Amino acid sequence: MSTIVKNEDNYIRQWINFHHKLGVNRFIIYDNSDKNTLSGIISDYINDRIVILIKWKYSYRLPISGFSGQSTQQNHSIWAFKNSKYIGLFDIDEYINIQIDTNIHDFFNNLIKKENINIQDIGSFRLLNKFFYNPNNLPIDGYKFLKIYNCDNITLSGHEKNFVIPKNVTTFSVHIVTKGKEMYDVSSNKIYFNHYYYLNKSDRGRNITDIIDDTINKHTINIIEKDNKQIILYFILFLILIILLYIFLR
Repeated sequence: MSTIVKNEDNYIRQWINFHHKLGVNRFIIYDNSDKNTLSGIISDYINDRIVILIKWKYSYRLPISGFSGQSTQQNHSIWAFKNSKYIGLFDIDEYINIQIDTNIHDFFNNLIKKENINIQDIGSFRLLNKFFYNPNNLPIDGYKFLKIYNCDNITLSGHEKNFVIPKNVTTFSVHIVTKGKEMYDVSSNKIYFNHYYYLNKSDRGRNITDIIDDTINKHTINIIEKDNKQIILYFILFLILIILLYIFLR
């Protein structure tokens, strides 16, 4: 996976952890922020060689040409990591939601076999978007946003994202292959991505909707349960510390 982030310290670990559990082996994170806090927040992932962190000080969008730090980041990844099997080009508020598997490698292997895809003939697998909202302004810290299921219908056109096949792509721009082999559209019955439109954006994502989609649960149950167990453990340790202080100070 490759992404560009700017001041996303609160949600970067969740995104990495979720997709690493899904089977993504390596993450290329381009840091476009003015702060120098990200390396400390994800130092364990960096030390374990799961994450490569790159300072990326290019303007997010140049006003005249329209070229952006994001499209430059995407093309840098495609060329710098040309030998990768796939590179997912997704944002930090976008979560892959496989419908028929729980591992990304199994999913693509089965898809290629069942749909008789010649991997040499395509430049990417293109996934459809589904917007998720927080109309009741519920807490979204930690992994709580993954338990908010209000959403829109699948976006049938626009906002698509891709897993590119680097050796078959020359240039890419945000959502599409601009030079290279054709994109392969994958049915949303098999896979799409949850777009948590409100993450780190207080001015959007309050759309009122009665549509509910909780299919992400099969991918998050172990992550959230582990997170809850850690919270309980920290609380118990805190109580023990309070008791010991009380005994000592009596």
